[in-house]
Amino acid sequence: MALHDILLLGAVLGSTAFTAFLLLLPSRRQPHRKLHDGPAGSKTATSVQVLVLGDIGRSPRMQYHAISIAKNGGQVDLIGYHESALHPDIISNSHISVVPISPPPRLLQTESKTLFLILGPLKVLWQIWNLWLILGYRTKPARWMLVQNPPSIPTLALAQVICFLRNTHLIIDWHNFGWSILALKLGHSHPLVKAAKWYEIFFGRFATANFAVTSAMSSILKSTYHIPTPIFPLHDRPPTHFQPLSSTQRSVFLARLPTTAPYASVILAGTTRLLVSSTSWTPDEDFSLLLDALVIFAANTTPKSPRIIAIITGKGPQQAYYLARIRDLQPKLEGRVTVVTAWLSAEDYPLLLGAADLGVSLHKSSSGVDLPMKVVDMLGCGLPVVGWSKFESWGELIREGENGKGFGSAEELAKILQDLFRPGDVALEPDALCACRVLVELLKHDFIRHNIVPVAGYSDLARAGEKLVQPMRTSDGGDGGVVVCLGVGGLVDLGVVLGLQVSEDGQGGMDGVEVWVVDARRPWNLGNVFAGRPSARNENSTLVTGEEGVENGRIQKSYNPGKGGIIVFDDGDIEEELGAEQAAYCALAGMPVISGEDDDSEASETESENDETPNAPTTSGKRKSSQDREEEDGKSDDEDSRPRQRRRSNSSSPIATPSRPRPRGLLISSNHLSGDSRSNSPSDRSSTPPVGPEQPSARALRRRFIKLRRDHEGTLRSYYELGNSYSEPVSSLMYSLASELGREDNDLLWYAIVGIGSLELYGRDITGVGIGHKGDETRGSAGWGGERGGRIRQLLRDEVRRLNPPKLGDTERDTAREEAHSVIPTTARSPTDNSIRLSPEPKFLLIRHWSLYDSMLHSPYLAARLQIWSDSGRKRLHKLLAKMGVSLTQSRQTYAHMDMDLKRCLRERLLKYAPLYGLDGLVPPVTSTSMAKEGWGFVRSWGWKACLSANDVAVIIGAILEVGKTGVIYQEDARKGMDRIELEDEGGVSEGEAFVSRFWEAYDGLGKYDYLMRNPACGDAYDEFSVDSLKSALPTAMQLHRAILRTGTSLIEKHQIRHLRAFRMAVVREGPDVSLFTHPSALTKLALWLGEAIAEQERDQRGKLGKGGRGTPLVVAGLNEPRGVYVIVGTGGGGRAADLQNRKEEKRKREEKIKAREARRAEKEKKRQERAENMDNDDEEEEESESDSSEDDELSDAEIETRGYGRNRFGNAFQEVVNETNARVRIDSFEHCVVEVKKEDLSGFLESLSMKAVVG
Repeated sequence: MALHDILLLGAVLGSTAFTAFLLLLPSRRQPHRKLHDGPAGSKTATSVQVLVLGDIGRSPRMQYHAISIAKNGGQVDLIGYHESALHPDIISNSHISVVPISPPPRLLQTESKTLFLILGPLKVLWQIWNLWLILGYRTKPARWMLVQNPPSIPTLALAQVICFLRNTHLIIDWHNFGWSILALKLGHSHPLVKAAKWYEIFFGRFATANFAVTSAMSSILKSTYHIPTPIFPLHDRPPTHFQPLSSTQRSVFLARLPTTAPYASVILAGTTRLLVSSTSWTPDEDFSLLLDALVIFAANTTPKSPRIIAIITGKGPQQAYYLARIRDLQPKLEGRVTVVTAWLSAEDYPLLLGAADLGVSLHKSSSGVDLPMKVVDMLGCGLPVVGWSKFESWGELIREGENGKGFGSAEELAKILQDLFRPGDVALEPDALCACRVLVELLKHDFIRHNIVPVAGYSDLARAGEKLVQPMRTSDGGDGGVVVCLGVGGLVDLGVVLGLQVSEDGQGGMDGVEVWVVDARRPWNLGNVFAGRPSARNENSTLVTGEEGVENGRIQKSYNPGKGGIIVFDDGDIEEELGAEQAAYCALAGMPVISGEDDDSEASETESENDETPNAPTTSGKRKSSQDREEEDGKSDDEDSRPRQRRRSNSSSPIATPSRPRPRGLLISSNHLSGDSRSNSPSDRSSTPPVGPEQPSARALRRRFIKLRRDHEGTLRSYYELGNSYSEPVSSLMYSLASELGREDNDLLWYAIVGIGSLELYGRDITGVGIGHKGDETRGSAGWGGERGGRIRQLLRDEVRRLNPPKLGDTERDTAREEAHSVIPTTARSPTDNSIRLSPEPKFLLIRHWSLYDSMLHSPYLAARLQIWSDSGRKRLHKLLAKMGVSLTQSRQTYAHMDMDLKRCLRERLLKYAPLYGLDGLVPPVTSTSMAKEGWGFVRSWGWKACLSANDVAVIIGAILEVGKTGVIYQEDARKGMDRIELEDEGGVSEGEAFVSRFWEAYDGLGKYDYLMRNPACGDAYDEFSVDSLKSALPTAMQLHRAILRTGTSLIEKHQIRHLRAFRMAVVREGPDVSLFTHPSALTKLALWLGEAIAEQERDQRGKLGKGGRGTPLVVAGLNEPRGVYVIVGTGGGGRAADLQNRKEEKRKREEKIKAREARRAEKEKKRQERAENMDNDDEEEEESESDSSEDDELSDAEIETRGYGRNRFGNAFQEVVNETNARVRIDSFEHCVVEVKKEDLSGFLESLSMKAVVG
């Protein structure tokens, strides 16, 4: 063949090949082409190819990109391996087409480094061929191509070629650097790693734009990779379906999911914590860290520590290796930790995160600048996160100690787990919780180490004493220290409960441990008050001399701390009101023990007292005997010391000192404390006085001593029998301490305000736990403590003005205008506003977060006075709204969105029309001065995030403590694990442990630090999460108060409130909300709601409260089915020293009697002058008799006012029933009026209780 023929053939073949090449090139995108199936004039569709050289189902970020583009009208081709289930929104969206890539054969996949060098290039060739076919031919040209990196080989190069050929703009989404992942397998110095790094840098420069998952990565791309095109940091955000779960959703999901179903009951009960970690089982996640940490945790747990269920989700190459290791570690986990692996659908994964207690991320960044998407998902579900933090970009997603916590070793992770899942008991009430917050801030200010131990009852207090307090004693090898009891311990002998008493052989005692008691409950245990340091008697049975610096129980300036003892903080009551009790206690402490005292005391009741001297103590009246005792006890005061502690027990109660407090160190027999000992005068008195100053006999002196002793015992017994009451809140005392130290600020003031406001929610007043007192409301200061509470609230208002002065400018004018219209604030003044303001708060419930109608409907104040449980009551509410000019449609709008003009005139209309329905005091009255603002409430802002009143916060915190942040298990859920719980938890130990998380949720929601900052060593960064935590618990608070309305209405409508001899009684044993009322505080709220309703019915029927003005007490029993017990709460009936109007009427009648008596006395004086002299003596005797009668009347009135009239005495009555019956009763609560009774013994217990005096 000639040369020209060869050239011609070559030209033809070349031309043909070039023509074929041109014809086979991928089609190019035509700009501005419109969709054919769209309407005329429609906009150009944005077409996007989203390329993932990996499993689409395990690439959430790219799935969310596709969903976002499609929602905004784009047409998406989602290209990748289709091995896992896809997001439901991708499957259901018609604008998203999934184009699967054929995965490489298994033959080309290996973990061997040697085989990888051979099979790796073959795998890349396979991927190049499949990607070329899909990107060039199987899909239409797109305007944009969004490529995930890594993997970068061969994706970046091939994408650049396709984009050039098809006129497509390339965007690279940088999740990490591909070469850094390859370096985990081959090492950084390997030639392939260096080549991969050059490849990634070179092809990364030609993209049209770039996304980076972190700012740190964006900086690296600019500074190190020198990428010239725009780079946008695009932080991951959780999708909308990653949300926290409600209590119902959580319980339903845990019971439905096969992985969690076997553990659902214990997880919901709180005895087991659910830990979740998701993984791809790749080398950049070292799960040995988690497994080693769980082993350390299991080895250092206590019996009270919760168990852990660790669920690890995902699939990946190293899964088999770690599964084998988990099986090998099971013996070391000791049954305290269970590790489960699972693969969840896209629907179940966010639900699992929402149901978990803690999320763990073990992602070790190969580049140091990427972040795991899993952490974002966890945060979206409200799940606290702990993760490996030793890389640069960790701080971009996690604020250390706020929304997460980092670790760098298995030991650090184990310590975090121990801190977060620390052992503890039931949360304190809101008042003590607020006081704890104040005290913690003071301790942190001085860098004082401390530990917070929440306790539920006396048994938990005793366990805390055994495990924490006793090891502090110097005799046990400790260094001493201080134990602060906030809201606990004032009623019992703390030396005995904490195990610090002196034994019979003189061993034990305080030994350097000081116990500080700050408690609002009364009566005090006088042993704590006047004999705070346990000591022993000498061989003569007299007390060893008292400690230097302490006089009659009162600390002097010369007191030297550090030796140990019990120190009680006095709010003024001890100094002002317990003078007689102090004298009696100290006198008894110095009296020796006399053998045969019982026989002599019995004889003294029948023998005459001819040998008595004129100086013998008089017992005809309480006041006279108290005065005489002070004269008789002069010597004993000089010889004052502390009585020894004696262990008291009661076989009917599971705790050391459940019987309500009796004085320590006093040898008092049951006969002496019986009712027969009240009369101290002999029955036969000689009418012939002694002839001369005859010396008393030894027998007479003995009787006189015994009589004096019994008088002192009677004084103490009378004090303990007064009943339950409340004094100044502990949060107020702690704020006073901060003020004395000059450290008051807005945060501490807010804690005090919330703590004081919470007392009214639980009916805690000067007469104990009971309903409010009608009459206070007319002054506009309804709430805790009567006049004393009013003074404290006025001081708080002054503090608010002092710490939150008005600012100059427009803000001040707006504030003045707002206060002039008396509109309750619902927003902050500025984005940085964190101030506390005064607000004319109405007695509505959560008005800022509910509609006006629902807020009024669920208000206990309105419910009782309008009788809202009946149809006529609902009509009265509708009429009130109609008179105010508020339609039902408007009233059912969220208050924040109501018409502003309506909100401005709301208070004025309430003041005008509310009294027509007996709602005096519904809103604070109009005051004459702007500074007084009597009855105004308190509101705090958190910038634009929230504006909450103190009452709102108290309601939410209370709901968290009572039913948990996300609610409670409903009855059907509780029954699933009923047999197991009843078998293991008859004493309520597990139930107490279940409430631990509630304390910490409430503690963190209240303060500046979130769930992960309970460790005092953490920093002081201001926390915005706390208010979000409070807002997230609002549905729980609403759920609880809806349940109170439903249950209360049902009990009244079905006539299930029985009237027994001493009280009314209601039993909650059925209905959908039974499980809500197993917590005593929640049951107390229901009892107060019912009590208000009963009191209003009594006033309507009789014109006054029943029981002589005391009000009819109420007993409410709530069934705890899993434990087989009834929780019983007894509340007072609302009587005080008076039902105010009745007291005014009594005072008027008494004054009229006095005037009439004086008129008769003047007339008799005139007649006396006219009568014979022998009639004068009779007249004088008559006058003295009348005078005595008048004094007796006044004394009776004074006794009513000050000595226990109307007080809640259920605690005393409960103890009497326990001593008299065989009922199985558990008295463990710090509240006197709370008791647990076995289900079978309820009727017998209530029958015996009905015969007791339950109100003073």
